[in-house]
Amino acid sequence: MESFGISEVFPNSKPAHSERELTELMAEEKLEQLLANPDNAFLTQVPMNAEVIENARTFREALTFAEKRIRERLEQTLNVRKVVGGHSEHIHVNPDSVFNTLEHIQKNAQEIGIGADGRVVIDTTDMVNINPEICYKFALLEKVKRGRNSVAEEAELQGAFYEVAQTIASKDIGVPMPYYEIEVQTTQMIAMERLHAKSADDIIRGLGTLPAGFDIDRFCNSLRLFIDVMHAHDLYHRDLHFGNIMISQYPEWVDGEPMGYVIDFGLSGYAHKNMEPYKKEVAGDTFTYDDDYGRIETLRKTLKVVKTRRS
Repeated sequence: MESFGISEVFPNSKPAHSERELTELMAEEKLEQLLANPDNAFLTQVPMNAEVIENARTFREALTFAEKRIRERLEQTLNVRKVVGGHSEHIHVNPDSVFNTLEHIQKNAQEIGIGADGRVVIDTTDMVNINPEICYKFALLEKVKRGRNSVAEEAELQGAFYEVAQTIASKDIGVPMPYYEIEVQTTQMIAMERLHAKSADDIIRGLGTLPAGFDIDRFCNSLRLFIDVMHAHDLYHRDLHFGNIMISQYPEWVDGEPMGYVIDFGLSGYAHKNMEPYKKEVAGDTFTYDDDYGRIETLRKTLKVVKTRRS
């Protein structure tokens, strides 16, 4: 049988790339992706890095250098802290383990809540046999400056609110327990207890229910007591709107269990004697916040209207 070359059978076809050429093409494509990522701007903005990449003999060589520098920078910016009481403690971790965990969470994330400065997700791989007991809050860039806390500050404040809440005898109002927080480059995340609850805002809009036996007056009075106790410990929430007040979603409320929770401590802070509790100065800007008690009576009336209509 007479044999023909590919170029003879398909005159317009190009010769197949050699393995080396394919490796170079793949390296070039990956390098372009890395350089296009804003997190990696230092690769072109730092003259030494840019020079090495530009003068590399091959794309593979340039890619190897870029990946090494990215890895070094990730490790330099990595901070992992566990939350203990009202403060956080640095913990030593295996960087690979942290990077793999973050990648896994982000790859399998299902959003359960989003606000002006944070996105809350669960890891769907935790849902195979049980309901996830942990959720993750990823910080978002602020579109409007409000003087929000860093993730490290937020985690510490949430821990402080949680500890004080444990001292209140009634336990009607809780705070989700923060476990740890991770910062690496622009990624900032808090891992915390997941609540079986919906925001008051969701319930008002019909996206949640009031449990059987739920006492609205008791809930609102307990919320006021919660704020009283926090203020006695110099803790101010400063963002207590309907979206940050959660109500238990168990079918029937049981006395002794939390009726609801307070969440999101991104604007919270301490206010000691002679300080203005609802003002904060950051880099020359002054931010003013809402009174912690401001929404309670409106919430009481609104929930009663909702309960009447649905009954």
